Amino acid sequence: SRESTPAIRKKCRWVGTVSQLKSHLGVCPYETVTCSSPGCNVRSLRKIVQMHEKACPFRKIPCPNCAERVAVGQMSVHIADSCPESLVECKGCGLEVKRKDLARHELDSCPETTMFCVHYRHGCKTAFKRKNENAHYVREAVNHSKIISTKLDELERQIFELQRTNRELKSNLKVVWQGGFAFAEGTEIDCRDHVGMWLKAEVVKTERPVVSGGGGTRIFVHFENWDSRWDEWINADVDTYRFAPPGYYTSCNNVRANFKIGERVKVYITRPLPRSWRPAVVRKIHRQQVKVEYYSDGRRHEYWFHVKSMEIRHLPPIAPAPIRPGLKSGRQEVEDRRQEIRCVPGVEDSSQTARVPTPPIRAPSMCTHGAPVCTPCVRTPPERNPPARAPALP
Repeated sequence: SRESTPAIRKKCRWVGTVSQLKSHLGVCPYETVTCSSPGCNVRSLRKIVQMHEKACPFRKIPCPNCAERVAVGQMSVHIADSCPESLVECKGCGLEVKRKDLARHELDSCPETTMFCVHYRHGCKTAFKRKNENAHYVREAVNHSKIISTKLDELERQIFELQRTNRELKSNLKVVWQGGFAFAEGTEIDCRDHVGMWLKAEVVKTERPVVSGGGGTRIFVHFENWDSRWDEWINADVDTYRFAPPGYYTSCNNVRANFKIGERVKVYITRPLPRSWRPAVVRKIHRQQVKVEYYSDGRRHEYWFHVKSMEIRHLPPIAPAPIRPGLKSGRQEVEDRRQEIRCVPGVEDSSQTARVPTPPIRAPSMCTHGAPVCTPCVRTPPERNPPARAPALP
């Protein structure tokens, strides 16, 4: 009946069937409803609530700075206290920055921020403003140097103690560690023999010095497929270049020895000392290992190098030298430059197929390069009446 419905009691003039009543109550302007804004408790007729919602202080709108949705009544508080994009004034220097950048500004660039010396942990407890930082470091440079020196001495003592402890711990082990891998008795390794050839070997036994400074740890190795008379004691602390993990050199079949017999190369010699790069000549090639000939301390040496070790390199090609008027021809300059690099007897020139002939004169016993008499260093004796030399250029 009309009297039984609440909307009718509030003078709603809607007329309809009972089945339509439920849907009408969802839009009836005389139905009592609550404001839809979170936090607002206003409850009244729907037509009144609809007008209230347009001015409700709890309705949310986007912030003009950060676009966050905030209640209208809280917008001023949000902008003043918490909006990350709002401009705020730095309390130190007065510069306006965004609120989200204020902490970084005070930490990194504000000239009025109080900071401590970088040597605070080591003894300099001075506090100063950032604008006076450079003046402090200039004024206290001597004191800072003393602090750093004291700290370095302390670190050196700690390193010494750690090294001593490390040596003591190693002495208690049954396995010798050197070069990143273990030298346990029976371990298979790649080892270089006395002429530089990389071979498979086995660690037979190890020997540590009895006292500190007693010569270092020694490794006794046996070379595979070789007689025991070639077994050798090797100092693991000095001759580290003679050891490699098993198969590192002896099982690498994918590396090609791109060298030719008679080619001039550059090798890094480890014996005799001092170790350095020297010119050499390729004499023999066996798989990935190259045998070269070089001179050091006036003596001839032959040694094997593995192409994977990067201890042997090609020499770059020699560029023609420019002609200098009044001195030498360009061809003679190129020949002299080749002779400076080539200081090995009987070296074959890359531009010729025949070996360089030795002039039929009596050569000195030692060449200028410190090696025995060599073809490039032999010069034809001057004539008795040499031609007049061209005047030197100013």
